[in-house]
Amino acid sequence: DLLPQFEAPRPFDEGKARDGARQMLWGLVKKVLIADNLAPVVEAIFHRPDAVDGPTALLGAGLFFVQIYGDFSGYSDIAIGSARLLGFDLSQNFALPFFSRDCTEFWRRWHITLNTWLRDYVFLTLEMGTRRRHLARRRALPPDRPGPRTPPAWRSAANLLLVFTLSGLWHGAAWTFVFWGFLNGLFLVPAALRRTAGATGPIAPGRWLPSLGELRGMVTTNLLIGLSLIFFRADSMGDAFAFFGALLTGPWLGFDLAPFVEPLALCGGLIVVEWLRRDRPHPLAGDGWSVGLRWATYCALILALIVRGSLASREFVYFQF
Repeated sequence: DLLPQFEAPRPFDEGKARDGARQMLWGLVKKVLIADNLAPVVEAIFHRPDAVDGPTALLGAGLFFVQIYGDFSGYSDIAIGSARLLGFDLSQNFALPFFSRDCTEFWRRWHITLNTWLRDYVFLTLEMGTRRRHLARRRALPPDRPGPRTPPAWRSAANLLLVFTLSGLWHGAAWTFVFWGFLNGLFLVPAALRRTAGATGPIAPGRWLPSLGELRGMVTTNLLIGLSLIFFRADSMGDAFAFFGALLTGPWLGFDLAPFVEPLALCGGLIVVEWLRRDRPHPLAGDGWSVGLRWATYCALILALIVRGSLASREFVYFQF
């Protein structure tokens, strides 16, 4: 999609440039205001996984989930927005993953470019090999007993599991990444065995709130993905298992949330804004609000970046990959 754009003429498009600047601003908010402010809290929790209690460990896993989303999707928004300023259209890389109703839908909404590449060049290649071998076996059977026309579903599930394990290895040559990929592949096996595509279609169309079924699916999906990210963030398998061990400890009653008020407010604000603007490519997209409100929003976000944005110089997490 990108190469033909280099050869095509690109006259300046004011609307595209304006939207690109908005998307860059939203990307900076997610990176500098949210992800970089969550980073020191997450680092402190994961630094000593054997010294934290259950509530702190659970909060640490959730905060890291939001941190890596803000960091990586913010980076993607900045790249997409800056490209639009120059007249290029880059592929969307994140599509509201926190509102996924099952794990299959989550992986259609998270790191879309990598997962599309893995699907097209690795998974489908494995599937073609599976189908060729199955066809060869069918041809060797007696004509009166041809066998099933398609390979068994467990073979597709095995291919999916292999692809996700390789995806983990792509992130780093460490058992933590490999196991993280394997675990997320396991989450998709039930849908592969049933040959279902997972949840599709718009989220809570025409409604302020999701249905109970949608909410249950979102909570379950985010819990599974968030807990799996413990392996992604931990320095070793030992640290990861120590972190899971900490989740089983207390005290759950009377836990002091005061040190986490600001991080939780940042996470809650991000989720609420993305939910309310879920019908847009990004929350600042579109001209369906007054000029005064629009510029008040821009100024408020820029002021928040200046006043509350993290002053520490932090590289994007995904630069290491």
